[in-house]
Amino acid sequence: MRNHYQAFVKLTDKLIPAVLAFQDRDPGSPEYGMFLLPEKGFGEPGNCANCADILLAAYYAPESAYYQDPQMLSAAELYLDALLGVQHPDGTIDLRETNFHDATCAAFSIQVLGYTWKMLEKRAGDSAAENSVRQKLHLYLERAAHGMCTGGFHTPNHRWVLSSALSLCGNILHDEECFRQIGLYLAEGIDCDENGEFTERSTGDYNIINDRSLIIISQETQRPELLEHVKRNLNMMYCYYEPDFTVFTLNSRRQDKDKRTVYPVRYYGSYLYMAMLTGDRKFAWMADKLLSLYEKGASAAASPLETYQNIGFVNYLSHYLGSDAVMSFETELEEPSFDCARFFRESNIVRMRSGDTSLTLMAKNPVFCVMQKGHAKVQLRMAASFYAKGVFCAPQIEELGDGGYRLTYSYRWGYTRPFPNGSPTPVWDEMDHASREHVNMLTMEMEVLAHPLEGGGIRLETSVNGVEQLPSYVELAFDGDGVLVTRDTVIDGTPGQSAILTGDSAEYYCQGEKFSLSSQYEGQQHAYTYGMRGGVPRRGYTFTMYLTAFGEARRVIEIR
Repeated sequence: MRNHYQAFVKLTDKLIPAVLAFQDRDPGSPEYGMFLLPEKGFGEPGNCANCADILLAAYYAPESAYYQDPQMLSAAELYLDALLGVQHPDGTIDLRETNFHDATCAAFSIQVLGYTWKMLEKRAGDSAAENSVRQKLHLYLERAAHGMCTGGFHTPNHRWVLSSALSLCGNILHDEECFRQIGLYLAEGIDCDENGEFTERSTGDYNIINDRSLIIISQETQRPELLEHVKRNLNMMYCYYEPDFTVFTLNSRRQDKDKRTVYPVRYYGSYLYMAMLTGDRKFAWMADKLLSLYEKGASAAASPLETYQNIGFVNYLSHYLGSDAVMSFETELEEPSFDCARFFRESNIVRMRSGDTSLTLMAKNPVFCVMQKGHAKVQLRMAASFYAKGVFCAPQIEELGDGGYRLTYSYRWGYTRPFPNGSPTPVWDEMDHASREHVNMLTMEMEVLAHPLEGGGIRLETSVNGVEQLPSYVELAFDGDGVLVTRDTVIDGTPGQSAILTGDSAEYYCQGEKFSLSSQYEGQQHAYTYGMRGGVPRRGYTFTMYLTAFGEARRVIEIR
């Protein structure tokens, strides 16, 4: 879309000062030519690809303030020199923070530089400086193709990253071995279920990578059927956007799990290409919305460092400059609905949203319920002091016939007796403890019955059974810097602090939102909460309210 092209020219121009300022220009430095990451103090080889692409896109965009600026070419060539300098003889590069001789890291760089090459093919002149850049980029692609054909991977998404980069190299280099390798990966099958969920369930990171990779493979190898997986995933993602347009990540199996604030800006390319390839106007609306988030982040930056921190490396301008189809694509926009009520059975999560309120239920996670209103949220956990093994973590969610859901957790524990005939060894770790007799065994049973309330909110019936004199609590962790109001007190919701609710109702005000809580319980209470052995620690950024109970206990909690 033409207005998107103009926007990315401006975004690229705003990134240029950071790309230049953080390049190591000291010929005597071991990091010479690299982008010195402020948060690491060293350069990552793959970022040389991002920076070279940004500089070259600015050089070839007629609307850019840096159009035909020779400094763009010289800085881009220095980034390519640095990249070639750290490329191993086997064609791989390192991700210095964790992986070495990594074919996948090379593949991520090719996902950028493949489109840089397409732009050069379309836009580059025949000057000596431009030819030098083109030759060095081609050399890197040749070496990386070898590294990807012989290297391997760690994680499910890496297979599609490698395949996508191999498809780009295969077409650029006319290398049939690249396509043979792609066949090996695709023969394993795409790990995307009927709901659109990938294995890693990574809504904040690896969905983006999977979608982008499958789109590239589809386009470069003429496999349109691969787009069906992307379509399912992007449609599923409507259920994972929160009222403040952040992404719900708590159910992820990767490092984005429970990141506090994740905006979906990096889905931009997938929504744009899928709008272009499928004609879906809702995807086009999403691309337009995500572009506005990029622009918002850039406009809030007061320095080159803040620009980089706010929007990261934005490498979309080369896609427009290298493709007439992308540059000329225009369509009407249609806002999708984000309201939903879906049970993703295989992923053990229920997502419900109505307007500015969302509700989430999860199994296999100590956080079993999350409610978000606008920008503010509350997370619920439950624990008991049962042999320091009493943190509620349901193995699955059961759907009830009345519109509700059931989560349960049980643990059996007790004591063991001496061996009746002694032990052949006095060394504790070498003893056959499994053969000991178990005595005084107890089984703790926990249950949560959850029902959404009309008009928004949730009703939770929590119970702890099986053990007399057992201290337990339900924890409500609100975003910090709010105010807790009960019938007889007002408490600042200071992050990292907590309170115990002894009455039957409370209100919490935060970021312009109000959570209303009612909780009926007539049994004994206690003050044994965040220090409970084996329990869950308070978070430093939340204000935590505890609903405590003693012995076999049942509570009804309503949150609106």
